[in-house]
Amino acid sequence: MASDLSTCLRQLKTCLDTQQIPQARSVIDRITQLIIDKADESPTETDFKLECLLTSPNGLVAFLEKSFSNAKHFAKVIEDAFELLRKTIEKHSPLLGKRMPTIVPIVVRCIQSSSVPARPRELAALVLQDSIAYGCLRSDSYEKLGQLSGELFSVFQQGKLPNRLQQNLYELMGQLAKHFPESVTAPDRMRDIFMSAAERQLLEENYPSLVSLAGAIRGLDLFLAHFAPSESDRELRQRLYLMIKKLSIWDEGRSERVVFRNALQLLANHAALFTLHLYLDHVHWQTMLAGKWIKSTNQDDRQIGLNALYAFHGEIARVLSNPALTSAASERECPPTVDVLNQYVGYYRKLLNSPNADHWEVRIAIRGFGIMAGPCQRVAGASVSLNDLLTIVLQRIEGICERTASSTGDMLALLPDFIQALSEILTHAKQLTTVQLVSVQTMTVALVRDFYHLPTVHHELIVRSLVCMLENIGKLGGSTRDQLLDAILLQGIVWSCTHALPFGSSPPVPTPDDDPESKTDWKRDLVTYKNYLPLWQGLLNKARGASDSSLLRAIYRAFQNTLFVMVEKLDLSTRKRTFQDDDGQQRELFFCDPNIDLIPIKPKDYHIFLNLVELSRDVLHGPQTPATVRELFTDWIRPYFERFVKQSLERPLVSGFVKLIEMGLGTAEAIGYFHQREDLAPEDPDVRSIQMVLVYYLEQTIQRALHAMGELQLACLRFVLKAPVRLLLDFVQDEDRQQPLMVEVFRTAFHIGRGLLSMARDALYSLQRIVRFRHPPLKGTQREQLLRQVLPMLESFLRTRDSTQPPAQSLRLAKFKRHRTANVAAGKIERIKQQHRIERTADTSELVTFQMRILKFLSHLQPNECCWLVVDELEQTTGPPAAAGPGEFARSSLTRWDADSGRSLELRLLCESGTRPCIKLDGMVGRVCQLAMECSDRATKLAACELLHTIVLYLLGIGYQDQLAGLW
Repeated sequence: MASDLSTCLRQLKTCLDTQQIPQARSVIDRITQLIIDKADESPTETDFKLECLLTSPNGLVAFLEKSFSNAKHFAKVIEDAFELLRKTIEKHSPLLGKRMPTIVPIVVRCIQSSSVPARPRELAALVLQDSIAYGCLRSDSYEKLGQLSGELFSVFQQGKLPNRLQQNLYELMGQLAKHFPESVTAPDRMRDIFMSAAERQLLEENYPSLVSLAGAIRGLDLFLAHFAPSESDRELRQRLYLMIKKLSIWDEGRSERVVFRNALQLLANHAALFTLHLYLDHVHWQTMLAGKWIKSTNQDDRQIGLNALYAFHGEIARVLSNPALTSAASERECPPTVDVLNQYVGYYRKLLNSPNADHWEVRIAIRGFGIMAGPCQRVAGASVSLNDLLTIVLQRIEGICERTASSTGDMLALLPDFIQALSEILTHAKQLTTVQLVSVQTMTVALVRDFYHLPTVHHELIVRSLVCMLENIGKLGGSTRDQLLDAILLQGIVWSCTHALPFGSSPPVPTPDDDPESKTDWKRDLVTYKNYLPLWQGLLNKARGASDSSLLRAIYRAFQNTLFVMVEKLDLSTRKRTFQDDDGQQRELFFCDPNIDLIPIKPKDYHIFLNLVELSRDVLHGPQTPATVRELFTDWIRPYFERFVKQSLERPLVSGFVKLIEMGLGTAEAIGYFHQREDLAPEDPDVRSIQMVLVYYLEQTIQRALHAMGELQLACLRFVLKAPVRLLLDFVQDEDRQQPLMVEVFRTAFHIGRGLLSMARDALYSLQRIVRFRHPPLKGTQREQLLRQVLPMLESFLRTRDSTQPPAQSLRLAKFKRHRTANVAAGKIERIKQQHRIERTADTSELVTFQMRILKFLSHLQPNECCWLVVDELEQTTGPPAAAGPGEFARSSLTRWDADSGRSLELRLLCESGTRPCIKLDGMVGRVCQLAMECSDRATKLAACELLHTIVLYLLGIGYQDQLAGLW
């Protein structure tokens, strides 16, 4: 791939020298394929290709520098080059940060050059915008970032610029002001550029350039994120408001709608700058936004109008809650607050009660009740009180929750808005009655029950509203929030776990009693607990950033209590499997395998328990669980392990308890619980007692893992293999046993791993952790004993070939091989070969990947330790019988080569110095014969056979060495 790229770059330079435009464009297309449409390469290979592309003498940057002198001739080629840069930034943004010092100067030079056509300059500005958007251009990646705004200012001194270029430059400067405010050395000058461009266009009646005006408004919106005018700068705020107000007038006949959307977006983002102006002109804004914008047939216009309407209503509520803000309006008479409040509350109630209202109008009414909750409490004489608003919202929520999801229909999509309004109303509530708390609980449980019906776009709103609601309830004090959380999580998790199991299984087989016309109920058969993970995981993630620091701990406490309560209430008892004999009596069956012999008394409880275990893994103990959530497990380690170890010993056939202890132990190890506590207090009785309990449980689980069958054995083996090394050392350094228990575990795991490679991977990772452990490390004799006994178990994986997947073969490549005489272009041949290489890389089997892991593990061992992978035959016969497995290495060798005899197989070499080194091959003959006969990898077998053939030829010719000196 790198050689292909170098060839393309040389061709690009040749096209530049020979003024070949079509060829240069085709070369850039080829480079785009190599950089963007590439195979799964390593970051190192991609980084090397980008280095060649951007910094080599024949690279893209060098081509742009030389082409600017004849920019009009190479205009299309320069456009393609900048498009390639944009695609590269999008595809490989993490690798381009360090290359900004090379890219930015050439891009700025193109923007500043008046001899370059307009379109390449526009694309150059977009390259910088993409660099900011994808995080490539940063203060640490480009040291001259503070000079960038000044270099862009100089472009406006060139006179009249193309409209699209102006738009891109305005947006670029706005992005610089928003993302790098410290780099803006002259914010007043930048603001004046935006304001003068916008006001100059607005002074003209027909808006001659809506494109550049849209860029100026968008840049101003981004600029105000850090450089908003202060409260004392009323004149500037007035100028901004007049611009926005003029652009807010609805005119659907305009073809260019972006400028008007940008104006409303500025209002939605910075409505707090125009609070008093919006209140004084509330009739105008209500008419424009609610009467025109949100009723547009254009979805983009409607969404922008809704955002601006919510911001506008929020500022009206802010004035109504704080009438002192109107004291600054001395020139105009302010509308009475009571009249304004009653007007908007009446508007919301009319929308909510209207049978013909659209969905977005109902959402406006629902969220409006939450927005006006504060004014309803503070303004005297309001038509409704805070309790009235709360009652209306709760009644509507209960009306939705009492129906089924199928009968509710589209009303269920309004539930997140009701929750958000409820959370805002609760912000101003002084206390909640028992009836109201029950209503909140009913609403939340119903939301969890039907959560999988709601679209993904509503998930963020639901989680945010629930966290806000819990924060507001926590302000009431007492144990109100804890009781509500316990009730919600208990019922909600039960609902989550009553759905189908997440394990892959075939659809249920229809019985003769089933209706053949009945369809599969996806809500019952295809929904699992995984559909609820966005709710539970989002609840914990959102609580981490909540203003109430105790909320996360309260939610975690409720999760743990729910887990304990549900496990206690579930009936996991079993009974003997029975059958009906000829006399009609029930008799018990007897099997050696408990998986067949026993059946659960309550299968539904087992169903819930399996889902509960997997839900706990994904939410509390999974790899995606945040570190702050994991650390909360510290206070629950003792009750967690004591409870589940006891229940696991009481029900040794239930593998779910083993999984619970495994994930808890993994979390404790991840947060460094045992290691930290040992450093602080080596004699801490709490930690010591937990370790003793876990070591005892490990011993019992190892015995189960060696003698159990089926899924229980797999669960026990995985628990032992994933346990912390400090707990496994007692079973590795067992001097009372000739073969420690961990050796038996590894033998069982690797034996099962021949059919289930995931188990072999876990065993290899456990062996690697034990060998690398240093607190304290294994003794030399124990390390040697462990490796001598375990390493031979890996040999069968190395000499096995995955016969289930033949090597990938491209049909196009096979056709090409059959028709070699066809007139095929060289570029097409390279593409076919590249596709073949991609297919072979993508089809790497799981076994090959595991073999590579074994080789990497062996590379970290000493050379003499690697030799223990192959058991010496002489050592097998003279060594202890326990060193070889049952039937594993007891087979006699295929060769009868006696290495101790007087005859020896030697390979004599000639050297210039006269020395004749002698290499003895006796020790490897038996091994080569074994590989030639037993290895299932065809390539290895052929190599072994060729080596044997070579040795035989050498033996035949060694006797003629003196006579045929020229040959031997």
